[in-house]
Amino acid sequence: MADSLENSLSVFMASQDPVIAVKNEIVTFVNPAAEKAFPDLAVGDSASLYIPDILLQLGSNRYISTAKICERQTIISCASVDSTKIYCLCIENDTRKSFAPPALIASMRSSIFTMRMAADKLVEAASPESDPRLSTYSSILYHNYHSLLHFTGNLYTAEGLASGTLPFQPTALNVVSVCKELVNSVSGFVAQNDVELSFKCTENYICGNVDRALFEQMLLNLLSNSLGTLEKGGRIVLELCRDGENYTITVTDNGGGIDYSTLSTLFSSHKNHDISELSNGHTGLGLYIVRGISELHGGAIIIETTPDMGTTARLIMPIDHSSHTLLRTTELEYHAAALNSILTELSSYLDYKHYSPKYLMD
Repeated sequence: MADSLENSLSVFMASQDPVIAVKNEIVTFVNPAAEKAFPDLAVGDSASLYIPDILLQLGSNRYISTAKICERQTIISCASVDSTKIYCLCIENDTRKSFAPPALIASMRSSIFTMRMAADKLVEAASPESDPRLSTYSSILYHNYHSLLHFTGNLYTAEGLASGTLPFQPTALNVVSVCKELVNSVSGFVAQNDVELSFKCTENYICGNVDRALFEQMLLNLLSNSLGTLEKGGRIVLELCRDGENYTITVTDNGGGIDYSTLSTLFSSHKNHDISELSNGHTGLGLYIVRGISELHGGAIIIETTPDMGTTARLIMPIDHSSHTLLRTTELEYHAAALNSILTELSSYLDYKHYSPKYLMD
């Protein structure tokens, strides 16, 4: 076993990214890149000086997260060999990534809403005597409308996160109600594909200072990622629990997991995000956006995965203790805008049959 660890560590000597090994929360290995990036780091140091305690104490064998290390934003990939944890640290530079010019996004949105108007007119013109295929054609148009809206919305959010201009309007909300109602609404859609989505929480009230629209976008991105890995009979559990001064939202699926070779790039803004390379309505920005929104809320995300067995995404968010006047018994009515958001955020998973005019037109 010792030879296995030694061989693993020798591979990282030539790595351009900093790599450190930790056993029993003590640093046992530092590669040259880590010595250069963190001159004060040395074998024998307490790992908690560099790696957040919450990550050091995770029992998972492989995960990815983000944190500030010595005031530098860093993507942290962890793998375990025997009882030693190996941390690969990707230090992010300050160069801002441009995803798409705002003028281009605005122009695309204008064309997209023209598509929506055309679909609405098609539905208005239909009559009981009309060709029944018109309903199918309008459903396809509505589906494509939501897919393109998702595409441009992700570009807009990513651009706003990168530039620091994304509108952020947090208010005190009972996150138990928000999560419960979101899961109840989404479960009806995914059940039609023989996928089970459930919600678990032993609390009735946990207060968070959240921007509801962004909070729901973050959760829907995680659910969309899980749904994309599932076959019929698959399961997703969204669990919410209180953890000291924080609350934790865990999204666990029994899908195919994430390949270890791509794990380290999940949160990067530089992976396949040139607009010329985007296709099929996918921006590849889902987890970058989840990370950005969680950090806006003062939180963090951890992704744990086992290929062919499933993935767990863990959001750790701060509890808001300042809002004592929020009614704890009030259930949030799920608003029409949120249902529209579900159709948009899950458009890469749902097929056109979910976009029938009879479901969309009030």
